[in-house]
Amino acid sequence: QGHGLTVRRDTWTDRKELLTFTNLSVTIPGKRKDRIVIACHHDTKCTTGHPDAEHNFHFVGANDGGSGIGLLLELAPVLAATPREATIELVFFDGEESLDWRWNEAARALFGSKRYVKNHRDALLVDKEPRIAAMVLLDMVGRTELHLQEELYSTPKLRTILWSAAVACGHQASVFRRAEAASDDHKPFLDVGIPSLDLIDLNGNPHWHNATDTPENMSGKSLQITADLVLTMLPEIERAYVLSKD
Repeated sequence: QGHGLTVRRDTWTDRKELLTFTNLSVTIPGKRKDRIVIACHHDTKCTTGHPDAEHNFHFVGANDGGSGIGLLLELAPVLAATPREATIELVFFDGEESLDWRWNEAARALFGSKRYVKNHRDALLVDKEPRIAAMVLLDMVGRTELHLQEELYSTPKLRTILWSAAVACGHQASVFRRAEAASDDHKPFLDVGIPSLDLIDLNGNPHWHNATDTPENMSGKSLQITADLVLTMLPEIERAYVLSKD
């Protein structure tokens, strides 16, 4: 709001969990209504009330998911100041983390992204909003010694665009040294056919869901690298998924 952008809130109560969640989103209009979603999650891992004592501790979540939030907030004025073909929507999902300590196939996770995609599909049926051309997710993108793995669920064409951006920016050392699939907030988008890309530093990350996920283990350089990649990718994502539809 401080940048003159309008923030929309979608608050709901999950009937099964009896928990209330809130997604937030900001739309930056482009020349075309088709939009590219850039997203993160704003919740952190629940580290209280678990039966195993080692899963109960003070958790900051500086990287997971503070890094995505901070980077999206910093990208907002940059994106708003640059005319684009596609409309850009920034989305902050709630409830990404599993309420259980274990992931359990996202049975009690991804609440916000599942809700967002369902609402989008419902709106498309009655022509209430334009289509989502592609989605880019930022999750755990700020630790020291950044490594954005090749996330194997992500759309192959978008993975290629990411690697090309890394080469263009000289950031190859921070990208694709390891490959692993990660069920994340991009998965509900993929499940309905929306091309999606997850920028995530999970494979081999020693601070994931640990008490060491603190600002001391974060790097401004890593956030800048991720920002460079996102801003370099966007024109090509527009060409591939928005302009190509003409």
